[in-house]
Amino acid sequence: MKLSAIIHRFLFQRRAEQNLFKLFPLRNNDMISVGTVGPMLRSSMAEVSKHQLQSATSNNGRDHDSPPMKIVTREHTSRARPVSRSLKDLAKGKLLPPGLAEKALSAFEKVFTPELVELNEICTKHGMTIRMAGGAPRDIIQGILPHDIDFATTTSPEKMVEIFTSAEVRMLEYGSRAIEHGTVTVRINDKENYEITTTRSDTLTDGRHAKAVEFHQDWERDANRRDLTVNSMFLDLNGILYDYFDGFHDLINEQVRFVGEADERIQEDYLRIMRYFRFYGRIKSQVCWGSR
Repeated sequence: MKLSAIIHRFLFQRRAEQNLFKLFPLRNNDMISVGTVGPMLRSSMAEVSKHQLQSATSNNGRDHDSPPMKIVTREHTSRARPVSRSLKDLAKGKLLPPGLAEKALSAFEKVFTPELVELNEICTKHGMTIRMAGGAPRDIIQGILPHDIDFATTTSPEKMVEIFTSAEVRMLEYGSRAIEHGTVTVRINDKENYEITTTRSDTLTDGRHAKAVEFHQDWERDANRRDLTVNSMFLDLNGILYDYFDGFHDLINEQVRFVGEADERIQEDYLRIMRYFRFYGRIKSQVCWGSR
């Protein structure tokens, strides 16, 4: 199915479900509502309908606040850049712009609340590897202290329940439905909740949610199921960034890309269209490094 057809199908199917969207933040003082999504998508439909999923071009000579909007992807290919690098090395190597490096390192240090330290001690004691996933690595690189921290782990959901039960840690969500999707939510010291999900692949989706999943211990495959490259990075508690699809490169270059094929990612969850534009506005408006 062509990407243009997928987008049209999405708009028609969701027109009667406007309450799902309400308002989504786009820029600092602007909001995007359902009524404006259609025109925005149609404005780039000429490119989308031709399936031109290409890299964003240089911004030289263009106004930063009004860059062209393209739906692009990051192909799953081998790269010259290393997959794992420490935040400190990124700062020392000046891959993080001056000023931002200090903010990123500071944000990383501040996530270590007593509750996170305790969680890390429990996991380390039981040989359970955890890495921050999703929005937390992205926020930290931007020098933002994340409000919510989700983790990924190669430990099975059943083993997680066993570990946290033995450690007398309160679990908020670990029933059959959570186990089916590999997620266990723990509450440490009655102060902080942490959602921990086993690395997996979504083998069956309905256009909104995963209906069947396959658990594995492959971090790259888990990153491959995620929507955008900037959301596909992992950051462990030693400050090592694991980046399989150049999410760091895209973030510092203000590029928003789907992981793999955009049409496949959107068919898995149609709301990813909204997320694409939401992050486009967020990254383009907030990540202003250099003179671009």
